[in-house]
Amino acid sequence: LFARETGDDYGTFDGAVTLYADVLGEAGLAEYRRLAVAAWNKLPARAGGRGRQEFSADYRRLIGILDFFAERDGDIQARIALRANDRSSPWNYLELSEFCRAQGRTDEALRYAEEGLWVFEDGRPDERLVFFVADLLAKAGRKDDAKAHLWRAFEKAPSLAHYAWLRRLGGAAARERAVKLLASRLDGEGRTGWPYPADLLVR
Repeated sequence: LFARETGDDYGTFDGAVTLYADVLGEAGLAEYRRLAVAAWNKLPARAGGRGRQEFSADYRRLIGILDFFAERDGDIQARIALRANDRSSPWNYLELSEFCRAQGRTDEALRYAEEGLWVFEDGRPDERLVFFVADLLAKAGRKDDAKAHLWRAFEKAPSLAHYAWLRRLGGAAARERAVKLLASRLDGEGRTGWPYPADLLVR
C-alpha cells in the first residue's frame, strides 16, 4: 500500500494511509511510518529561499503521509516543520503562514509571511501574501508596518485591491499619495500600468 501511495502517477492512492488506517492497525501504521521516514531521509536536503528548486511529487506525497502521523500525535510543531520544507513560492509561504495562524501561532505566521515577501521581493508582489501580512499587522495594532508593506507592493504593481487596502488604513492621505504616484508615472500617452480609470482614486 505504501508503494502504491508513493509510486502512483495518477494520484489514485493519495491519502491511502488515512483511508486504510483502521485496517492497518497499530502494527501496520508503525510499519507505514517507518517506510515513510526512511524514504524521507533518503531525499536530498532542501533549503528554503532564493534559487530553490520545485519539490517533486515524492516530497508532496511523503509530506502528506508524515503530516498524517504528526496530526495523529498532536505534534503541531512537526506539522509546521513539514510545511516549512517547501518554501519555493509565495503560495507555499501563504499556505504555511495560514496553517500557523489556524493553529494559534500568530507570531510564527507573521514571521513566515514576512520572510516570503522578502525572499520574493524581486518579483511581482503576491497580493494574497501581502494582504495576509497587512491583515495580521493591522490586527496587532501595527498599522504603520502594514501600510509600509502595502505601499511597497503598490509602488511595484498598482492594483485596485492594493489601493482599497491603503485607503482603508490610510484614509484621504493614502488617496492623495496614490494619485501623486500614478500621476508621476504617466507617459506621453497617459498610461500608468493602472488598469482602471484614474478617477476611481477620488472615491
